Amino acid sequence: MSELDIQPTPVDPDTYLEDGIDEFGFSDELAAECFELLERGKDRNLHSGLAPTTVAGAILYAVAQKHRLDIRQKDVAEFVNKTTVSIRNSYKQFLELADDVPVDVLPPQTINEAIVTL
Repeated sequence: MSELDIQPTPVDPDTYLEDGIDEFGFSDELAAECFELLERGKDRNLHSGLAPTTVAGAILYAVAQKHRLDIRQKDVAEFVNKTTVSIRNSYKQFLELADDVPVDVLPPQTINEAIVTL
């Protein structure tokens, strides 16, 4: 790799998450919440099979949604170099792990999903 001057990309979402926190101007409190969601997601193996950039983008967008920040899926997707569909399909799982999420921010659920959650 050194002969080709290729730099390895991080395999853990932490680095991308830190960069996103800086990019979107998250406070220290929101940054801590992002990393808490990352750890909860890892505990539940939500990151398995997802690119680290997708995980970071999903967490950034979930926290932005929870706190009603003016950050669009498109902005996050462009930052992590993923599609908006990737962010939309994965942020909901991380949002459900967050504490004190306002009901109107939670994604819609079917009756069966709500019963399983209860």
